[in-house]
Amino acid sequence: MSGVSLGKIAFVSCREDAHGRVIVTRDDTTCSLAIYVMDPDGGNQIELGPSFWQAIMPVSTNSFCWSPDGKRIAFVDSTYESEYHSWLCLIDADGANLSKLEMPGMPRAISWSPDGRKIAVDLLADIYIVDIDTGEAKNLTNTPDIEEALPSWSPDDKRIAFLVWHHDSSTDDITSSDICLMDADGSKRVTLISQPGMCTLSPLAWSPDGRKIVYVCRPLPYPHVWSMTDIYSVDTKNGKTVKLTDNPDFNDRDPSWSPDGKKIVFASGGQICVMNADGSHLTKLTTDVGFSKRFPSLSPDSKKICFRQIDNETQASDICIMDADGSNIINLTGDTPGDDNYCLWSPR
Repeated sequence: MSGVSLGKIAFVSCREDAHGRVIVTRDDTTCSLAIYVMDPDGGNQIELGPSFWQAIMPVSTNSFCWSPDGKRIAFVDSTYESEYHSWLCLIDADGANLSKLEMPGMPRAISWSPDGRKIAVDLLADIYIVDIDTGEAKNLTNTPDIEEALPSWSPDDKRIAFLVWHHDSSTDDITSSDICLMDADGSKRVTLISQPGMCTLSPLAWSPDGRKIVYVCRPLPYPHVWSMTDIYSVDTKNGKTVKLTDNPDFNDRDPSWSPDGKKIVFASGGQICVMNADGSHLTKLTTDVGFSKRFPSLSPDSKKICFRQIDNETQASDICIMDADGSNIINLTGDTPGDDNYCLWSPR
């Protein structure tokens, strides 16, 4: 492939020859989930390590992340024998130097600090930060009666955004959600916006300049978790919220910023779309209804987009790449056995 962008693509794959967590697939065959890294042309696929699969909590793009310099990947691993054991794992992008930091519970989401020294972790309904050098985990929120989730580090390294989910005391259903900010040491906590009757379940994506956060939200209640989702942005200084998409027929989700902060790519109705940061000039980049696409991620130079594609007939799941205008779609993993999912392009 000519003109291939720099960086690497990380993804999760279910393959019979992998050494990750053993699961049973939809056709009752046994395989393993593991994290892989490959070049943007699909070459040099390397299995990095075991996955963070849990039967009650599927893996997702907020359960593993690249280091800011693109040299390492953090992910979650766990085992269950007589009791659960969970680890925050770090590994080089070439599969070397695996280290494991045992956690007091099962992390649900992780975010690497821009200075590369700490990782924010959604753990036991609180937000922790883990010092990579010492392994020390510090509880920043420490609120036993409140559920905090999905931390996201600001680009300037100074603040962490996170969600607060409010629950019905009798049913435990989520009744509303807040987006909050705090300093990286846990001080100066503020509620940026409260959303009565609305629920945000997606990771919070900071704009590169730190002025906006985009997120996915839906009204409550709905019978399915992702029914009627739209993409919003909120100003991190004044809390002003803008609804960027308004599509009653499809789920709009998986928003990801372009490195220059001018565009947002996202998935809508099984296709990949792009819009300006203010929601204008929304363009559908893909139109093939035979395939369902999600998890778009832009290359460091904004020239390419990788995404997960499912064949609606065979249900085969692969990682694809295309030009930023939607042209030249190439299946990178179609020749490999197993299902591939949840792709993330490295920062550099």
